[in-house]
Amino acid sequence: MLYFILGFGLFISFFPKIITEKNAPQLLSGFNTLSKEKQAQVDLKGLLQTMRDYHFKVGGGSTLVALILYFLNWKDAAMFTVSFGPILGYFYLIPKMQEFYGEAATGIQSQAKIGVVILAVVMLGVGGMLVYGYQDNQLEISSEELIFSGMYGLEIQREAVAELRIIDRLPKITKRTNGFATQHMLKGKFRTEDGKKVHLILNARQGPFLEINRSKKPTVYFSLEQNSQTVVQQLKRMGWPLNTTSY
Repeated sequence: MLYFILGFGLFISFFPKIITEKNAPQLLSGFNTLSKEKQAQVDLKGLLQTMRDYHFKVGGGSTLVALILYFLNWKDAAMFTVSFGPILGYFYLIPKMQEFYGEAATGIQSQAKIGVVILAVVMLGVGGMLVYGYQDNQLEISSEELIFSGMYGLEIQREAVAELRIIDRLPKITKRTNGFATQHMLKGKFRTEDGKKVHLILNARQGPFLEINRSKKPTVYFSLEQNSQTVVQQLKRMGWPLNTTSY
């Protein structure tokens, strides 16, 4: 995560420098769609300097804040800061850039508005997914199935389960193949150190955990937190094949 914060922060801070007055007609979005006559009406030097100043200040500032949060062990907040801080600033930058187009702005105003709308939709979508992901998954136990609600939840039929165990430690997780991962949560499809596929539904990374060994599909791990005794009692009452020798 630390390398991502530094790398992404440096990228945001300095990538606008690759756009110059010479290559702007090819690389600068919006400007490259104007005719040469309208391009001549644009204060290109001021436009590029505004872009560079914005990205340097916002990229550097968000990286600095993210590093502080990271070393305070608020790693999720650090990741959100460096990832979304600069992007949110585009709601300011896009309209600001229109000031340098002068009379030529009429040719790209619709593009700018569409850009702002797309950005808003993307941010709302990402925000909604984050809110959904941060909600704790719940376990519902019946005599015939286990139902895990929430992101990457599952419905596991009784006949698909070979054994259930309560364990204190997870196998070492080394790779995420399709999932949601934060400082405290892991949800979705992962691989262990020995390459084994597993399905994690962890509201917390501290044990105990419910290990569900399935006959033909990857093993499932669910974090029990403070509810281990309650879950054990419910599983026994419903007649599930629970091995308690390791707990």
